[in-house]
Amino acid sequence: MSSEISSPWAAQIRGVVLVEGPDAEVFLQSQLSQDVASLGDGRGAWSFILQPEGRLGQLLRVTRQDDDGWILLPPVGGEEALRARLKRFAIRVKVSFSETQRWHGLCRFGTALPSDGIEIPSVLILVGGSEFLSPEEPVLQGPRAPYGEALHWHASIPAVDDGDVGDDAIPSELGEAAMNRAVSFTKGCYPGQELVARLDARSALPPRPLVGLESRHDIVVGSPIEADGDVVGHVLSACAPANSRVWRAIGVVKRSAYGSALKISGEPVAVISLV
Repeated sequence: MSSEISSPWAAQIRGVVLVEGPDAEVFLQSQLSQDVASLGDGRGAWSFILQPEGRLGQLLRVTRQDDDGWILLPPVGGEEALRARLKRFAIRVKVSFSETQRWHGLCRFGTALPSDGIEIPSVLILVGGSEFLSPEEPVLQGPRAPYGEALHWHASIPAVDDGDVGDDAIPSELGEAAMNRAVSFTKGCYPGQELVARLDARSALPPRPLVGLESRHDIVVGSPIEADGDVVGHVLSACAPANSRVWRAIGVVKRSAYGSALKISGEPVAVISLV
């Protein structure tokens, strides 16, 4: 849904899954596309969790608490699906998965770190460039925007939610930036790795890549995306802070139009990174 955001702050209770146990690192290393073994305490990264055939399960974030404890932050509403997927593959390993934990998520639009109007709990965990996650509630001064809208401004760039891609999507449809940040091409095997490696080796563009879009004109969800006068895709989601009038959106386009000059409602739009 298209939205105008009037506040730089957004807050929402987020669902997280805690993964714990002496085999937690080894297990996650065998299941995620990211090289989690390289993460130090308190450090996080993007990662895919894929279906065995390589289809997209989720684009999530993983943070190491310590050697035996990890925090997984799935897309909004994706907690139970993530738990089910992990438990399915947890065979003969000493690892446990918590019930969904309700933590406090906080996002500030377009700013690397919050600098005013907030008291940060000591247990706060940095999840991304401008998003924070904590089991304790932060004290926030001033109005808050709906958090769902803020996800599209995480670290000043759109973030991808479950609703932005279909069940049959493949990781490379989320774009080169997502692949670069969420995939390690030097780690060991994990479910879905074969398809990811094959597409990378071929430098193959997926049939319907997602694109990040930016415009100073209103972007309406569902609007057709045009290239050279032809309709080549449509807008999936869009939002903008009311005080800047810069709209950002996520769209899907045909492979043949990828890299072309795009327009929405006759107005040129810039293509930006998704994650």
